[in-house]
Amino acid sequence: MPAQLWRERHPEVRGLPGVDLGRREIASPLTDVSRLFDDGVRCVTIEEPVRLGEATVSTLRALVLIRDLTSQGIAVEWTLDCTADPGAVPRLVHLYPPSELVGAAEHDTEPDRELADWRRRFYVCKCVYRVGPGFLQVRDRRAGGLARFTLTDPRYLAAVDQLLPGCPRDAVPADVVAALEGESLALPIGDHLWWAPYRLRRWPFPSMTV
Repeated sequence: MPAQLWRERHPEVRGLPGVDLGRREIASPLTDVSRLFDDGVRCVTIEEPVRLGEATVSTLRALVLIRDLTSQGIAVEWTLDCTADPGAVPRLVHLYPPSELVGAAEHDTEPDRELADWRRRFYVCKCVYRVGPGFLQVRDRRAGGLARFTLTDPRYLAAVDQLLPGCPRDAVPADVVAALEGESLALPIGDHLWWAPYRLRRWPFPSMTV
């Protein structure tokens, strides 16, 4: 996936020497994002719109990339086209807010309001997971209050590994899909599913706040 890399997220400083890190093909978001952070990348521009409802390789890679960039605290400039699934926005508000939101409502002014609300309410660690010996815990505040889920069943832990890069729905046991999708932890992209929470890298606030 082609992306433009920057050492700073503020456009007014992008003309300074060393800020523009050039375009790069991000072939494997799951493994490449930590390298980007180590290389000094602090903002990534994704050039192609992310179109929900299309279970293409590029859509899945883009969502994985945005999720993991958010996890690392890297700003993302991207366009979300949710024309095919306008109700998906509340399930995505833990991700770094897009620069443009298309198809969120019938009236032209509504997407602007919804995008402004996303930006106003966004904060790091809104929907995250952490991994311990034999368990995975999700802390989800997308709906306002804290919902906490602790997964210990090996079938669920294996399913998360499959869902992280996105996978066909039938690759995961139906009962596991029903449980994870019911809590909006696994989200549908066409006939595929992907894991929505991003991994917790560090506590930005006292733990009881998050």
